[in-house]
Amino acid sequence: MRTRQGSLGSSGEDSEETDAGPARSLRNGSPKRLVKMVMFAAVVVLVVVALVLAWVAELATPSKATARLTVPPGGSLYQMAPAMAREGVVANAALFRLWLRLMPPGPIQPGLYVLHRNESFAAAVAGFEGGPRVIRVTIPPGFTLDQIAAAVAAKMPGHSASQFLAVAKGGSIRSPYEPAGTSSLEGLLYPATYAFSPNATDAQIISAMVSRFNAEASSLQLAARARSMGFSPYQMVVVASMVEREAKLAADRPRVARVIYNRLADNMALQIDATEAYALGNPAGGITRAELQSPSPYNTYLNKGLPPTPIASPSRASLVAAMFPSPGPWLYYVVVSASGREAFSSTYAGQQANVALARQRGLR
Repeated sequence: MRTRQGSLGSSGEDSEETDAGPARSLRNGSPKRLVKMVMFAAVVVLVVVALVLAWVAELATPSKATARLTVPPGGSLYQMAPAMAREGVVANAALFRLWLRLMPPGPIQPGLYVLHRNESFAAAVAGFEGGPRVIRVTIPPGFTLDQIAAAVAAKMPGHSASQFLAVAKGGSIRSPYEPAGTSSLEGLLYPATYAFSPNATDAQIISAMVSRFNAEASSLQLAARARSMGFSPYQMVVVASMVEREAKLAADRPRVARVIYNRLADNMALQIDATEAYALGNPAGGITRAELQSPSPYNTYLNKGLPPTPIASPSRASLVAAMFPSPGPWLYYVVVSASGREAFSSTYAGQQANVALARQRGLR
């Protein structure tokens, strides 16, 4: 009986231990289960939020209207969210910031950006990926300072031709090819296509064009070549500008340059229409006989020698032509073909014959 009771007693003690074991296990395991449940719930919430954000973001239909946003140095998309929402680029700054937390973007560059309004979040971020917006301005060869100013004003918001000219003629920006006593940069802004930040100043734009001209002239060794020919570098630019305006075809540029040098050597008036057209503010237009008698420092019918300044921005080809004119005795030229080809002569009689040919072909 004792043995049975003992057995029963022993069995009872084992039963109590067995019952207590699971109870302790449940109490010890509940915090872990709770953490797992919270983590799972958080993941579910994040997934749901992400899906909602993606759905909301893709509902946006980009507008043709644009907004201008300036990112300061060190700025981030997270910092730009309120401004983007204020300008209507994204619908809601808080949602956009949450989206950025879930889809971290890379760093962005400082500068001015132009974005479409009502963008999706992904499209809004993509609008910053290429860096700040640039505006391309093309300056064709043969443009005058006035024409360059107009081209910049037409392309660059907030700029005016008058303000551009004030800087270009004010003397604050100078070229090493510009002689003392001259404040205008006429002819010294290189014709090319430039990419400018929308917030570039006139001074920055002009400086870039002057620097490009300096680089081209330096690569050609313009100064050394001019001195070897008995001219100043600036005078050679003046010759190149006349070549730019007078020669219609590339093959004629060196011969037009030779005519200019030959007439200077013979102390003859250059008689170049383009110089007086420049003085009259009509660089690309024709000129009448009466206008050729108009007194002006640029009238090379009335005044011998070179005009006081370049009359246009010469191309590299015209600079080369001025530096290396074709050898020849020519003193005259006139367009005799619809293609722009010019006929050259060394006598007045030869010039008259070429003029008659031009008239016969309806070119004069």
